[in-house]
Amino acid sequence: MMPKRSEKSITKGILKYLNSIPGCYAKKRLAGPTRKGEPDITGCYRGKRLEIEVKALGNTCTPLQKERLRIWESFGAMTGVAYNEDDAKEIMNKGLAL
Repeated sequence: MMPKRSEKSITKGILKYLNSIPGCYAKKRLAGPTRKGEPDITGCYRGKRLEIEVKALGNTCTPLQKERLRIWESFGAMTGVAYNEDDAKEIMNKGLAL
């Protein structure tokens, strides 16, 4: 059985993947009192906004995090919750298909 990855490790892997895609730029959103509930990763792929909440396996989003993702999605952003790099790929693919 593989050890549980930390959210920090997952975020690092997702950012490495996203920033390896030509036309994509992503960064970790810094925490702060005015950013409560905002997704962990923000970015853009060829003009389309990207917002990803990163979670370690077994953890779930808070109601506020879910609401923030819903708001971003309602404005056309590619959004989702990622537990690993494959989830981030699915979020990108789903968002590009819309």
